[in-house]
Amino acid sequence: MCGIVGFYGPTTDRATEKLNLLLAKLQNRGPQGAGVVTYDHDGQIHELRGTGSVEAVFDGRNKLDNLPGYMGVGQVRYATFGYTIQPITWIQRGKQAALAHNGEFANAITLRKEAEEMWEYKFQSTSDTEVLIPYLMHSSKDTFRDALLDVLQNKIKGAYSMIILYDGKLYCVRDPHGFRPLALGISENASIVASESSAIEVLGGQYIGDVNPAQLIVIGPSGIIETVEWAEPKPKSCIFEHVYFANPDSYVGGINVSLARDFMGKLMFEEAGWIDADVIVPVLDSGLHAALGFYEATLRYAFQERKNPIPLKAGVHRSWFIGRSFQEGEQIAREILQRIKSNVIAAWVKDKRVIVIDDSLVRGTVMRIIVELMRIAGAREVHVIIPSPPPIAPCAYGIDTYEDELIAARLNGNVHEIQQFIGADSLRYLSLDALYQAVTESASPPVRTTANFCDACYTGQYPVPFEQDRSTKPRRQNMGTQA
Repeated sequence: MCGIVGFYGPTTDRATEKLNLLLAKLQNRGPQGAGVVTYDHDGQIHELRGTGSVEAVFDGRNKLDNLPGYMGVGQVRYATFGYTIQPITWIQRGKQAALAHNGEFANAITLRKEAEEMWEYKFQSTSDTEVLIPYLMHSSKDTFRDALLDVLQNKIKGAYSMIILYDGKLYCVRDPHGFRPLALGISENASIVASESSAIEVLGGQYIGDVNPAQLIVIGPSGIIETVEWAEPKPKSCIFEHVYFANPDSYVGGINVSLARDFMGKLMFEEAGWIDADVIVPVLDSGLHAALGFYEATLRYAFQERKNPIPLKAGVHRSWFIGRSFQEGEQIAREILQRIKSNVIAAWVKDKRVIVIDDSLVRGTVMRIIVELMRIAGAREVHVIIPSPPPIAPCAYGIDTYEDELIAARLNGNVHEIQQFIGADSLRYLSLDALYQAVTESASPPVRTTANFCDACYTGQYPVPFEQDRSTKPRRQNMGTQA
């Protein structure tokens, strides 16, 4: 999973500043690296990529001044298939082009081999994204638009939200299933594209909708100049976006993420029932909104049943200068990072029965450390609430998970054994039916079907077959900055 952005401001020459702000808002989607490519009025591109946070990559006014242009694309990187920081650049029929991609091509291995054999194409990276380029370069179609449509319709399979910069235009596209989000916005005379709607608001822009599944939108000086429905849409947007990945102030598929998570918390209480405890503690940040919903439900129940309400307290302090440990590549690194990132405030938990609420339990690393820290701080009991189902299968559509690292897969979904692994006194998950209820009924108007979501991580049922082995995580390679 990555975050991608595009900006088209025909009256400005400072697109880099806008891209910087957009990427900073999407830092939650990729902490490992960031990059931008801008396009100036002379038809030249300017590039900057680097490892680390957006702030680190764009450190200093000099870097921004060296990236003139009225339009551009950018990416914050969370590596899945290959470790190249995007945007990727190439020469398309004598003109410079740049591509930012969020997702994962399911047939990248086959396409890579085919391109090497047919054209002796020399790949410059291990990224799945690069397999798109030789097919565009060798297309028999007369225009770039038609070449892109031909490749989309006849070659590429899997998950992709993409923004391509070429010849003074932005080409924005989503796969037929719409696995990964892509939002559209406007701001004064500018057009904005971003993985999440909340990034658009950072620029004072207005979110106007999404690039729909199987849709190509072309942006030029006057805004949207063409919309192409290039295949039959078969919506399967990632439901885990609502659980964890997306910013709470974003709309994903027209659904506010904060409302959905709050509803998950309320339904979690309905399923879990009353727990005799002294304090409720959310794990910040992504566990907060579900915890608020759970807390509200406990208050209502306590009033009805004349019980003492359970207070909600900030019993876990989070360092705001540390990224998301879920996205770190190695287990040891994640554990160290989590101990630095989160610390338990003993004053709220000592000698108390604690309910800890986090959004999800994927590898179990984070929660095991938090439970351990609760014990050290003197908690009498630790009851863990997870307002989402246990992931039992790896994601093949842009999230870097493998079967051997998923705690529910390793322990065959045995909740008691998972509870023992994390060291809690009890463990409760939200059911998949309740998760669907929370997400669909948070839409406006409510969505009455669950068929529009991908839940492969919870069910093992994949909408698109994939080639990469997802059983065992490979050793991480060094992050590259050139395509």
